Amino acid sequence: MKRNLQLDFLRFCGVALVVIHHVPFHDSTAFGAIISFLQTGGWIGVDLFFMLSGYLIASLIIKEYQANQTFNI
Repeated sequence: MKRNLQLDFLRFCGVALVVIHHVPFHDSTAFGAIISFLQTGGWIGVDLFFMLSGYLIASLIIKEYQANQTFNI
């Protein structure tokens, strides 16, 4: 399977959201407000990983089925 830069970018976004969610950050500036907003959405990164995993696994199963008319789990 070729490397897909769009999926790599989504993976990076997911990692960033999870890391920002777990790093304590307290600042009253506008930047702090943005980070605070992103911290509340850290769970989205985990959901993004589940969706990417499902997509990649399904694409491998479909590719195997198209090649062999069967697939093994």
